[in-house]
Amino acid sequence: MKKLYIRVKNKIQLQAALAYGKADALLLDFGCASVDIEALKSEYPGMQFCLQLPDILREKKAESVKKIAERALLFDGVVIKTFDEIALVKEVFNGAGKQIIGDSFLYAYNTEALAFYKNFFPDMKFILPDELTDREIRQLIVQAEEKGVAEESDFIYKAYGYQPLMITNQCLNRNYAGCEKPLMQFADEKKNQFYITSECGQCYDIVYNGQPTVMLDKMTVEGDTFCVDDTSFNHILLDFTIETEDEMRQILSDPDSPVKRLTRGHHYKGVE
Repeated sequence: MKKLYIRVKNKIQLQAALAYGKADALLLDFGCASVDIEALKSEYPGMQFCLQLPDILREKKAESVKKIAERALLFDGVVIKTFDEIALVKEVFNGAGKQIIGDSFLYAYNTEALAFYKNFFPDMKFILPDELTDREIRQLIVQAEEKGVAEESDFIYKAYGYQPLMITNQCLNRNYAGCEKPLMQFADEKKNQFYITSECGQCYDIVYNGQPTVMLDKMTVEGDTFCVDDTSFNHILLDFTIETEDEMRQILSDPDSPVKRLTRGHHYKGVE
């Protein structure tokens, strides 16, 4: 059965996703950990809420990340961003019966990797790696089902989102703007644009591609599945990061033409 996931970075985007009303599950960045989750679960009883851990687990921030993981116990599940966070989630969530979602950063490229992660969390779901083409994704799902490692419903296909290119401890906002958290932008020698966000509290920056990876205009709904070109998926993710509330509402209301400038990422052309 088809399921729409929406991932948000802040509370403004969260409100836009809630107003949209068609998501089955919301993945909230750790910056939204303080939301009144009990009130949200009461107001939206049919919606699943998962809390996302930071992109990196640094030793000096380990205690604060553990507190985020413990806070996630109030949610329906947790999104693991890195391998280092597996042991932490295993410790905190042992026997909690929560949904565990592995981010694309875990690079579940093949059935061996899937089996490895499933050894920790048998019911784990995976946001598919950004580096795989759609053809490679289909092959992975078929092989996983044939080997009994995972089912098609264990995979989440990202149909929209700005691709993170780098995570750096050198905080440009702190160096140039004094922790004011503006959305910074720069261009390379070929005039390609990039965006930078600061993850305050964890003290690192994320550099994003200046054009979002978009497959929404290639997507249709057929029965209980999403179809992207000629490939069907049960679960689709819309990944919002740097978008304003108006941009997000526009994308959600008009998925066939969400942006003027876009990239297809590696959906058609693989990693060379």
